[in-house]
Order: sequence, then C-alpha cells, then structure tokens
Amino acid sequence: MNPPYDPGNVYSVPFLWTTTGIGYDKTRVTDVVDSWAILWDPKYSGRTLMLDDMRECFAVALKWKGHSLNSTDPAELLEAKQLLAKQKPLLKGYNSTNFDDMLVAGDVWITHAWSGQIALAAEQNHNLAYVVPKEGGPLAVENLAIPVSARHREEAHVLINWMLDAKVGAEITNLSHYPNTNEAAKKYIKPEILHNPVIYPDDKTIARCELIREIGPVYKVLDRYWTEIKSQ
Repeated sequence: MNPPYDPGNVYSVPFLWTTTGIGYDKTRVTDVVDSWAILWDPKYSGRTLMLDDMRECFAVALKWKGHSLNSTDPAELLEAKQLLAKQKPLLKGYNSTNFDDMLVAGDVWITHAWSGQIALAAEQNHNLAYVVPKEGGPLAVENLAIPVSARHREEAHVLINWMLDAKVGAEITNLSHYPNTNEAAKKYIKPEILHNPVIYPDDKTIARCELIREIGPVYKVLDRYWTEIKSQ
C-alpha cells in the first residue's frame, strides 16, 4: 500500500507481485548461484538468457555493482551499460515471453527471470531452482486501474471487485504461482504455494529488493544505451 508511483493508492489497487532473480537448472549449473555475476560467466556462454526488458537488465548490472536499481548517476549508468554490452556476446538472447519454456526444454541453463514463471516451470522439471541474488533485485507489484477514457467504468469496478475477492484471488495465485497482495486470500491459497519461498520469499529476501521507480529525464539516456546494446 501507499507505493511511490501512487501515494495513497488513489488511482491503483495492488493485486499480484513478484521478485526478479535467477532461474537455473541445478544439473547443468554446477556453481553456487548467489550473485548476478554468474550471468557474465563465460562457462555458460550461449546457455544464458536475459529478460527483454531495459529497466530489468539495467537493474541487474546496477545491483551487481552495489548501486540502486533506480540510480540516476551518470557514471553508474555508464558502468551498467558497459557491463551489459560485455555480456551480450555470451547470451542466447533476450526473452521476456517464454524464458521458462526454454529453461524447461534445456535450450538455456540459466536465465534472468520472474519468480512465478520459474515456480510454475519447476513443477514440470524438478531440477529447476530460483534465487534472488545476495545483491538484491527488483520487486514489482501488478496493479488494477481504470483509464480516464474508459467508457465502461461501472463494469470495470465490478471486475476489479471480483478479482479482489479473497477466493478468486487465491484461485489466480494457485494457477499463476504469483503471490497475492490480498491478505484475506492467503487462507484459500494452496499450502505448497503459500509456503514455497520462491513464490513467497521471506522478509530478509524482500528487504534486499527495490521497486523500479520513475527516473525522469535519465530514462532517455537508458533508452539510448539500450538501443546501442541491442544493435551492436
């Protein structure tokens, strides 16, 4: 509640949330996976995947080097850009769509990932694991909101109220494996999901994470850097 992007929750209602971390195949990745550094390890060249998301990728490089993922410091952002450019030749690619399927199939062995999809994929392949690195990472909250131009606001409110029903929210979490912000939903969530630390990380893990915030004009700098990285 009361997030920096919507103080007082005037315009949005929190629904699901997630961490960003590393998903990997324990039978293929023999090293201890506890740092973002492993995504730069030449040992896994051609078997490493990054999310196709500018802010998420810069967050990895920034957190690895001990900076806030919302940094606007020119030197820190340039350092992050150089790290991501150095990493690119080692990657299988950038993928935000089916990175989990690629991990299950063995096309990649280690991937930058969102928690819920790895938790779901691990039910298909028990060799898969997920970790939020020791340096910390992004924490994201999915919200429900109604555009100003919406023509069916009454129906929108009905839908939002329905999705915020404790039992409905629990069903969505049970299906998607993404944790629910609704405390009332917890008693209807399957125990194996509610007590899975990948889906519901402990307070110590959450404390290492940050929400991705609006960074103002600096966004244009990142956008230029991202274009240069992707086009090289």
